[in-house]
Amino acid sequence: MDDIVRNLILEKPRERERERERERERETIKAVVFMKKLTFNTDDLSLAFKAIWSLPLNFPGSVFSKGLQVRSRIVDCILPILRNGKEEISAGTLDAKNDVISCLLALRDENEEPIDEETIVDNLIVLAIASHDTPAILLSLMIWKLARDSEVYKKQLKYIPPVLWVACGTHMNTNIFERPNGFELSSFESTLRPIPPFTYVPCRGRLQTCIGNEFARVETLTVVHNLVIGYEWSQLEPEEVIIRHIMPYPSMDLPIKIRPRKSS
Repeated sequence: MDDIVRNLILEKPRERERERERERERETIKAVVFMKKLTFNTDDLSLAFKAIWSLPLNFPGSVFSKGLQVRSRIVDCILPILRNGKEEISAGTLDAKNDVISCLLALRDENEEPIDEETIVDNLIVLAIASHDTPAILLSLMIWKLARDSEVYKKQLKYIPPVLWVACGTHMNTNIFERPNGFELSSFESTLRPIPPFTYVPCRGRLQTCIGNEFARVETLTVVHNLVIGYEWSQLEPEEVIIRHIMPYPSMDLPIKIRPRKSS
């Protein structure tokens, strides 16, 4: 009987500790992984992106081999949508300018023949891959920066979020941006030193502007707005470094502790 009572007495603290552990797990996420699933809820696109930059060695287990398998799965998803769209355009029930797929289906080559199916599929896969990692990494770096700078965090809703620093020729030019290595959102509101046209071009410029530019802007603003007003977070690995796999990635996928913001 004494053992039973002792176990009952000890069980409550154990259960409370288990509940605290479950709560900590619920509050902990890897921001990079989460943002990728938020952008496109599939791991295939991440693997396809890695395969594009891998050595073209097609042997079992290689990244390139896995990428080819992933491509087959993506094609299997795209083809029914493509063929259904083709039928709807032919029947006149779908406008040829309705979306990206219908625009590609309506394209004609120099002989006024429809673009072949394989070319359309290739373009859609490239578009999907390009739309996957870039917004996800942008949003992850926003979280990384905001976790390190409380003052910018407080002011964040005043600004349009910055995008990846890829056009280093102008983005890192101190004649244009006084402190290009800093997280200077206020640079975008300065009237004394306006940013010259075509010097801040995260999505390229002129005729080569990325077709996902506006989508990325809307997605980023929506996610950042809801994060900042609804949640607070902190880095679990403050010394985590940024590495480069084509784009800048937090080396540990940016583990953070996140919780709902307390009501004011």
